[in-house]
Amino acid sequence: MKKNRILIVDDTPSNLTFLTQLVGKLGGNPILASSGEEALQKFDSQKIDLIIMDFQMPGLNGIETSIKIKEIKFDIPILLFTMSPLESVKAFDEKNACDYYISKEDIPTLKTLLQTLLDLSEQ
Repeated sequence: MKKNRILIVDDTPSNLTFLTQLVGKLGGNPILASSGEEALQKFDSQKIDLIIMDFQMPGLNGIETSIKIKEIKFDIPILLFTMSPLESVKAFDEKNACDYYISKEDIPTLKTLLQTLLDLSEQ
C-alpha cells in the first residue's frame, strides 16, 4: 500500500504539529515546510501527492505559493487551510490555484476531505 506524501505548509509550529499528527493517523506521509519558499524547494525535490497550505505566511503567501506550484504540476490537489474568511480568500485566489478552502476552525471537514482525497489516490 502506497503512503501518500503530503506537503504541509504553515509558519505556525503548533499547526504543523497538529497537521502532522492528523496526516499520520490517516495513513499519509507528512513532509513539512514552514514557508512558501521552503514549500517550493521541497516540492521541486520530492514527489508530492497532496498539499495542505496555510494562507497567511511571511514572504510568499499560500495562494502565491500555490500558483507557482500549479505552474509546475497543474493537477496536484491543494487544500488551503486558513483562519481568514473563506470568501475573501477565494476572491484573492483569482487564478483558482487552490482546489479546496477549509477554515482552521472546521476540523471535521478537514478530516473528511483528507480521508476522501487519500482514499481516491489509492484507487
